[in-house]
Amino acid sequence: MSAPKVVAALRSDEDNKETPILFTHNANDKENAEKVMRAGATASLQWPVNKKTFHKTPEKLLNKRIVTKSEEEELVSIFVDRFKTSVDKVKNLRWDGKTEEAESAFVETLGEFFFASSSLHDAREDHDKAKRIIREGKSIFPRLENDFQNRAGGAPEETLDNGAGARVDAPADKIDPQISKLVADSNNNSLAIYREFFSELQLGNVSLVGDGPSALREGDAKIFDLVFLNYHLSDMSGVKVLAAIRAGETNPDVPIVMIYGSKDRAFANEDLRSGATASIDRPTKAEHLQDAIESILNKRIQSKSEIQNISAHCLDIASKSIGAVFVMKKAGIYKGADAPFVDSFFELLTTMMEVYLDRGDKKSTEGLSEQGRNIFPDIGARFSERTNECVSRGTKLLEEKKYGQAKSEYKTALTLNEINMEAFIGLGESCHGLGDVDGANEAFQQAISSPESTGKQKLLMRLGLIACRYEYYEAALGAYDQLISTYQLDPRLFYNKALIHVRKKRVWKGTSSFEPCRIARRRIFAGEDAAQKGSGLDEPDSRRGTAVSIARLPAPIQIRRFFDGR
Repeated sequence: MSAPKVVAALRSDEDNKETPILFTHNANDKENAEKVMRAGATASLQWPVNKKTFHKTPEKLLNKRIVTKSEEEELVSIFVDRFKTSVDKVKNLRWDGKTEEAESAFVETLGEFFFASSSLHDAREDHDKAKRIIREGKSIFPRLENDFQNRAGGAPEETLDNGAGARVDAPADKIDPQISKLVADSNNNSLAIYREFFSELQLGNVSLVGDGPSALREGDAKIFDLVFLNYHLSDMSGVKVLAAIRAGETNPDVPIVMIYGSKDRAFANEDLRSGATASIDRPTKAEHLQDAIESILNKRIQSKSEIQNISAHCLDIASKSIGAVFVMKKAGIYKGADAPFVDSFFELLTTMMEVYLDRGDKKSTEGLSEQGRNIFPDIGARFSERTNECVSRGTKLLEEKKYGQAKSEYKTALTLNEINMEAFIGLGESCHGLGDVDGANEAFQQAISSPESTGKQKLLMRLGLIACRYEYYEAALGAYDQLISTYQLDPRLFYNKALIHVRKKRVWKGTSSFEPCRIARRRIFAGEDAAQKGSGLDEPDSRRGTAVSIARLPAPIQIRRFFDGR
């Protein structure tokens, strides 16, 4: 069919009566070009033609500017980076343990998703898609359309006011759940009760110590926002600890709450004159702690129901946003160059799931995961893979001595995988770094009883060494006993048990533990070490290397004298 007939057919079609038609031809085809123009073509273009002219012609026909590839890449970079910056804000708040602020930033960032992606389409003059995104988004964020109209094409500098119903950010008069707290009490049961109370009040970052010297070491090493001291402490009275903290350089002005039994209440006024900020009576209740904290800081502790309401609001906004993105993605809006928006959206969802896990809110995590499957069918599997990422991040934070953040990562890993031995060990180290002896011991014991089988032997050996280093001897013995039940021919296990018993002044138990070490050494020399091969333990390269190292071990009596003399 000739070109004039094609143009005539298009013009007779109801859908293409007004469609701009550009006819391109060479210099020898001018007569045909005239026929095409008479048939209804809008314009003609003679080849050869330069790129600039080629762009200008359709721009005139459509009354729109064509966005070049380099301009497109720059626009995508600007608006995707804007959205990524908002996602990173949520990540940073999660890392800092500020879960309330993270929820507020999460809702704002969902609004930012619609604003940034619609702004991108508007900047590339794809106004229909921009309007579609705004139409979907404004049902969730009512002010989105006004913000878009006021700032379309402007520099993306300010923060979007999402207007998504009631605001979810925490008022200024609320207490940060992660303020640092130190509790000193010589009664282990009381420390366990305090831990439970603070958990009930949704307050974390608590260091628990059992005596005065430990309280002073913690007070010198870390800045605290609140200190609770029992009047009676082993080795040192609470009053002396109070005076030492006030005289120190690290926490001279920290609010200090003294805790008294009924017999000691008469000393309260004197201690207040000596520098105590407030006092509470034993037996202590959660409401007593809450009253004291709120009175001292002149702020209030957010109730559990408030937190649940905020979470419900966030999940509702997230559900609507996911639904809108699903519809638009199906319509082909977030494809090609727009794909990074969806990738960052996934990061936002998984970060918020981690925030809920940090808080121990597995229900909200599962709810967000279930909703996210509409866009990301494999979100559950992809999120489960983050267990190893959490453990790796926790290990790095431990090396940097950021114990609070490391603890958060390990707890998240354990919420994802409740039997992860490496996470239990890291959690124990984090608790130890925070001065939470009971928490560390509990984590180490859970590592020993974990049914996980992958790499268990190496992890038990590592646990034994770590627990021994930090003087959690019962945990170390438990780890070595499990190893011995499987690898009876490894003399290092008996040797390490002997050293632990001697350090605990159980010299004769140490001697009895060393005897199997010598038996195992003799069996190794006799070639009976088949069971040890492939044990997964860290072994020297050759049997001779093992034998030489074992041969150099001191005799039981030498071990005893060595430790007795220390």
